[in-house]
Amino acid sequence: MHPLLSKLTMVIPVYNDAAFIGATLETCKDQAGTIVIYDNASDDGTSDICANFAAKHAHVTHIRHPENIGAHENIRTGLFNCKTEYFSLLGSHDLLGTDYAEPLLAALEKDKSISLAVGTIQHMNENGQPNKHRTDHHWVNDLYNKTPLDRVESFVAKLRDCFMFYGIFRTSAAQKAWFNEPALGFDRVVLVRTAAFGHVTYVEKPVYYARDFNITRNDKQDRARRVESLGTTTIAKNNVLRNKALAETALALVQTDSDLSQALRIIDRINRRLQNRRYFQRQRLFKIIGGLGIVAIILALIITR
Repeated sequence: MHPLLSKLTMVIPVYNDAAFIGATLETCKDQAGTIVIYDNASDDGTSDICANFAAKHAHVTHIRHPENIGAHENIRTGLFNCKTEYFSLLGSHDLLGTDYAEPLLAALEKDKSISLAVGTIQHMNENGQPNKHRTDHHWVNDLYNKTPLDRVESFVAKLRDCFMFYGIFRTSAAQKAWFNEPALGFDRVVLVRTAAFGHVTYVEKPVYYARDFNITRNDKQDRARRVESLGTTTIAKNNVLRNKALAETALALVQTDSDLSQALRIIDRINRRLQNRRYFQRQRLFKIIGGLGIVAIILALIITR
């Protein structure tokens, strides 16, 4: 095992994922010096798979909670119990590419100002076959010489899905950036805070394979599952906690009048993109329909001449 890997704790939160957890464990077993499986009281056979795997590998620990404490608390427990310099999460149905961890750890070792190193995200279907959805993050490397407020603005504007959350963090940075609310989108808050407090770097070669469930789950079902997994139903219908935290992150960085203008611009973008997204989507649709209507009228006039 590469010496750098001894500095990494990989945490795998899991709940009832017996169909996939075995393959997940196989892809990560040689990519971290410490692997801890936090089992959220699974009752589908997942616990047996994890316990058997841990029994065969001395650097793997299986911790089964006596009751389901929710995904947010499960992840928080793993992060704040981490004793190594670096920390990462791995989804219990996702996979890691060969030699995933070493290049990311090397980037973190080279530059102590980097708080998070991320690789390429390759989505795959439920059968593990890669699809066309592949995400790189070249844009984060352009932020290295930018101010913290500039980095926050770029993350608010450009962060699409939140699979950066499964990169490798400097543990102290992740703990500082942690959002201690079991809210939908808490991972987005952690990522934006991480960018505010330090640098994020993208390394193209490492690949994280994210499993999509677009066949057996629709958006409504997926949202309900996420809310249930957080262990609360109080935030099921809105994203107020997430958006408030993002706004507060921007405002906390204000030192000058210019900073305040920028922070207010960021807050407006949060409102437009993350809160009133459907409204603005409808507005754009109406503009497109209106434009097509005008074109149709012009064509009709030309034809009748």
